[in-house]
Amino acid sequence: MQLELTEKELSWQTEWRAFAAEVIAPAVEEMERTAHLPPQLDEQWRARKVLHPFLPTELGGQGLDLFHLSLLVEEFSRHSPVIALLAAQQVIIGIRTNLESFNFPEHRDLARQAANLEAVFSLAATEPEAGCDLGGLTTTCERQPDGQFEVSGGKAYVNWAARARMLITLARSGEGKGTTLVVIPLPSPQVRIGEVHPTLGMNGIEAAPVTFDRMRVPATHVAGVPGFGLDLYDRMVNELRICLAAMATGLAQQAFDDAAGHAKARKQFGKPIGSFQSLQWRFSDAALKIDASRLHVWQAVELAGHKGSCFQQAAMAKVFATEAAFWVADFCLQVMGSRAYVRPSRVERLFRDSRFLKIALGTSEVLRNKIAERL
Repeated sequence: MQLELTEKELSWQTEWRAFAAEVIAPAVEEMERTAHLPPQLDEQWRARKVLHPFLPTELGGQGLDLFHLSLLVEEFSRHSPVIALLAAQQVIIGIRTNLESFNFPEHRDLARQAANLEAVFSLAATEPEAGCDLGGLTTTCERQPDGQFEVSGGKAYVNWAARARMLITLARSGEGKGTTLVVIPLPSPQVRIGEVHPTLGMNGIEAAPVTFDRMRVPATHVAGVPGFGLDLYDRMVNELRICLAAMATGLAQQAFDDAAGHAKARKQFGKPIGSFQSLQWRFSDAALKIDASRLHVWQAVELAGHKGSCFQQAAMAKVFATEAAFWVADFCLQVMGSRAYVRPSRVERLFRDSRFLKIALGTSEVLRNKIAERL
């Protein structure tokens, strides 16, 4: 595993860092105020072709891989984990999984649209009584006599549900024969989208409940093989967990940088507060956690590339990095005191956003159980 970025990778990192600073950072306050993505984001996203390099060469891209995506989401998360998560979903679901596993004829055109944010891809898995316990799914997907599939049921939290073009929906197959992953196109009169949930953090994620009322789709909209959707779902979610770990690393790094700058400038009792040993030791702990998080991400990416699917390393990276980010953000808020606690404050916002990361795509507790099962 290479532990230093190449010149080309550094160039990509610099480009994505500039986009985050010039486009994402100015939009954050509007997202906090409205809890929606700012309309100007789409235009800037397309103009700078942010995700085009992740398209394969035959579609005009450069075939960038999961490691490059981890670099991108780390940079974006310094200013907005929300935009970072959107980028991760578009690449992992809208480009990678779409081109590898989706069967409908227009999937190549939709990959280009995913890169431009013209077609948002969202995952619909969590239900009111089935979060991490996928065995409790009540949404059903049943084959009909005419060969189509009918989906009925509901999902509790679907990110960007109202603006999604495709919902990647996990459902229990008819007659209890496994689990099917089905791609549901929107809008549709058979799909009802509820009000956006107000949340502690991650304003702009626009998560809402979704209900399917005998929604019919052709057989080509079943991802992979009917009844065997969990394999594909797990592979997709493992990649998303790695991206969540990279997001946590970027969030923690930015909070650390802000707090370190404050500690060097802020004076109490005649000297900078950063000179006090009690803070120096905790800054050292924070730096240790951030570097270890990044290494967890890179190792998970490396092993996922060799094995195709790597639950253990993805889960470890997700648990470690998200818990580290919450610890670091809490410490940095403490260092900055009222400067961070009073809104608007980037560290205060990152602290609230960090709480989401420990819950999404498998809670720390459930993932620890699953890690232990494989030891």
